[in-house]
Amino acid sequence: MASAALAVLLVSGVVGCAASKVDPKAMVDLHGGLLRPDGSAAPKIAAGLFRAPDPAELLTVGLTAGAALVSCLSKESLPICKTVQQQRTDANGGYRFRMRGSDVQGFFGEASFFSLAASLPPAGAEVAGPSVVSDFKIQRTPTFRCRL
Repeated sequence: MASAALAVLLVSGVVGCAASKVDPKAMVDLHGGLLRPDGSAAPKIAAGLFRAPDPAELLTVGLTAGAALVSCLSKESLPICKTVQQQRTDANGGYRFRMRGSDVQGFFGEASFFSLAASLPPAGAEVAGPSVVSDFKIQRTPTFRCRL
């Protein structure tokens, strides 16, 4: 009974998912820029890129996520550690993330969901500064600039 439920879960997780158009052996270069609300560049801001694990990855790796996250601190880290990357923007507000084509695909070759997030530090009496979160799938790597 449990294996039948697992099979239904796996199949339902894959149905409706778009197949990746990226060659698994290709190099993917995701780059863009962050702008302040006034339109000026946002230099030296941390930009984080998160790849959402697909259902199969959650079943195979996610069950041990607590232990896996601790192991991400070592040099011999697990594949789940690649789900979060962080870069600081350059003097022009630019960021760049480089990955393999296989890194932008799920367990069954579907296009993975990504989130890019960044925020400015609070100014004056603000509790939090302006922030941006953008969700997307990587099927190609256009350049875009996010305004904070």
